[in-house]
Amino acid sequence: MAVRLQTAARLVAGPMVLAGFFVPWIDGHGVLAGERYSGYDIVRLAGYLQGAELTTAEHVALTVARIALVGMVAAALWVTALAPRWQASRLHSVSGWYLVTTGIVVVAGVAWWDGFSHAPGMLLVAGGAAAWVAAQLPGPEARSAPLVIAPASDA
Repeated sequence: MAVRLQTAARLVAGPMVLAGFFVPWIDGHGVLAGERYSGYDIVRLAGYLQGAELTTAEHVALTVARIALVGMVAAALWVTALAPRWQASRLHSVSGWYLVTTGIVVVAGVAWWDGFSHAPGMLLVAGGAAAWVAAQLPGPEARSAPLVIAPASDA
């Protein structure tokens, strides 16, 4: 049963993050109060802002944000493609932990900016990251195995 749950968690992590990228994350403020922004909209808006006259630090920050968000989509695609058969692959592991890291940063950033609104995109991204972590937890057979401590070798 636990193995099936881990497999299910591994299979849904990528699609959840991928879907969450295109679903609204935050609501606009001020004159943009009627707008909602998804990850895709934020990447597009950051691209428009890079055309403006910005300081070097602002330009670098926007570039890093765009690369991180597009990287989240790429990692979600890799996790989705590799999940059924190649879960032991190093690329699958790196992609999954990248999802978790960017998911935490994105949720924290949106919570700082907008207060944690229950936007469906954020819930999907956080849920996908949580599913990946749950899939990486050791199964019951690993938890019930006796702890063996090998003596240090005298070399």
